[in-house]
Amino acid sequence: MTAFSINYHDNMVYLERSALAGTKAMTAIDRLIASWRASPDLHSLAEGATEAELDDFEARVGWKLPTEWRELYIRANGVGLGPTEFYPLFGAPSLFRGSQYWRARDWAAPDELWIAGGPTRRCPGALMP
Repeated sequence: MTAFSINYHDNMVYLERSALAGTKAMTAIDRLIASWRASPDLHSLAEGATEAELDDFEARVGWKLPTEWRELYIRANGVGLGPTEFYPLFGAPSLFRGSQYWRARDWAAPDELWIAGGPTRRCPGALMP
């Protein structure tokens, strides 16, 4: 089973995947979404992405989102996390445009690393492996 570990540091959010032993009734994504919904004064979830939007994103970038990330984007296509945000697939900022923006400015990061969020509309923060 895979879980997400959320770490905040200097107004940046880092989402990491880690393996858990055993099986839980609630998936890691269920727990993550539930934790965000438990504090609506701090977190605002956008409506989930459609399968067509996910397919469009994958066609544009030329790779498939990991299963857990597809599930997350189906549940919430962007999340306000207080001073930080988890980017939607498209828009400004977004998973699609944020990574392109920084790479166009010679940001020395491997192609498999994508900017998935950061301080609200200021600079990149979350990185998706």
